[in-house]
Amino acid sequence: MVTSATNEEGVDAFVEELREERDRLLDRFESFEESRRDLASRQAESLDPADRARIQRDTDRLDPVAERAARRADELTRLIERAAQGRAAICDDCGGAISLARLRAVPGTTRCIDCEQAASGG
Repeated sequence: MVTSATNEEGVDAFVEELREERDRLLDRFESFEESRRDLASRQAESLDPADRARIQRDTDRLDPVAERAARRADELTRLIERAAQGRAAICDDCGGAISLARLRAVPGTTRCIDCEQAASGG
């Protein structure tokens, strides 16, 4: 049987994992931004249209990756902030528990599965 204390310990450990993931993502995002600035600088210096096109393609490839990293970091930050308030595993709608399995599957969730299903009409 999983006790409330066991679940809280699991949530605490999970939140620590998310902090580490967020920090790695933010580092990676900064690296993407540096690469983007470097590419933009080289593109401005390049007079060769083929070089400019290649640099633009490289920049375009970085954009979606950087956007995904930023979205994920925001999602993780929201859960970490909820955890600091003692609400990481508490449903905003009913005040019941959000399972650790659900938090692992959808870290940004603020609803238990029952409330999510009710909200989505299913």
